[in-house]
Amino acid sequence: MAKLSTTMCQVLTKAAIENLGQRKIYSVVDVLQEDPKKLASISKLDFKDVIVLRQTLITNFSPFPRQGLDAYNELLSQCSYLSSGIESLDSLLGGGFLTGKVYEICGVSGSGKTQLCLTVAANVALRMKKSVHFIDTKLDFSGKRIHSILEAKESNEEVVGSTMEKILVTRVHCYNELYNFLYHLKNELVREPGTTRLVFIESLPAVFFQYMGANNLDSLGLLNSLASLIKYIAHEHFVAIVVINLASMWVEEESASLVQNEDETAPSAPIIDVKPALGKYWAHVPNTRLYIEQCGNSTERKITVIKSTHLATGSFCKISVLSEGVK
Repeated sequence: MAKLSTTMCQVLTKAAIENLGQRKIYSVVDVLQEDPKKLASISKLDFKDVIVLRQTLITNFSPFPRQGLDAYNELLSQCSYLSSGIESLDSLLGGGFLTGKVYEICGVSGSGKTQLCLTVAANVALRMKKSVHFIDTKLDFSGKRIHSILEAKESNEEVVGSTMEKILVTRVHCYNELYNFLYHLKNELVREPGTTRLVFIESLPAVFFQYMGANNLDSLGLLNSLASLIKYIAHEHFVAIVVINLASMWVEEESASLVQNEDETAPSAPIIDVKPALGKYWAHVPNTRLYIEQCGNSTERKITVIKSTHLATGSFCKISVLSEGVK
């Protein structure tokens, strides 16, 4: 809470502040917690002036209750769905990516996570005319791929060029660079609200694997700080943040032994457990976690909701990864 100063109230003089400081009363909270008669005795102010001081501090520094309906209406006025441009995915998400939420797309290597993000980034930049931030931690962002996706949708080269300018790519090499950029983005959104509605972080494990391990106690603290910043940007500035995470597939030991043992009847398929990276703490950060996996043919993918605060868990859709983008 703020320290006492003469600018807070006309009756609060410099001498009164010094007198209060001698009794370790330094802040607004200290004044409000103290008995008014005792304050008058310590500060050498009249009792009436102490009452005026307390009322002024309460008016200027205390929160006031709001009606729930007003807060809800304000939330509705700020939130919106960002269409991914992929019909089946929009249907799965209830209309698109909801601003103010944190999404995670996880999958094994080569499952199509990057292609999905590049397509969504191109579609949002083309349709909404808003800036899309793409944070590249693997240093493999492909401008040519974005260009080919846009060319398949828009024949006008000027429109393609202006759309590509709205996709702002930031390459980061480590955790500190990622955190510093997000902090800079937070301040930028304060100065220019509404300019950005979608942020991709592709991919988070790339900057965290060096900190992971049983003997490294820093990883959880760093992850906590980053998670708090990501959620703050999403909630306070109504930005949809999509984080890409790597997943690994584990075959249960009993199932694997049955498959390897020719003398016993093997199950039709081994029991496979999918484990996204970054551990149990991170699992509670995204509002929605989507798992993408390859289906029968080389182009088809299945996206499943494996955790969400507002979508049905287990629901899924199918997409195709093509040369002109994801459809």
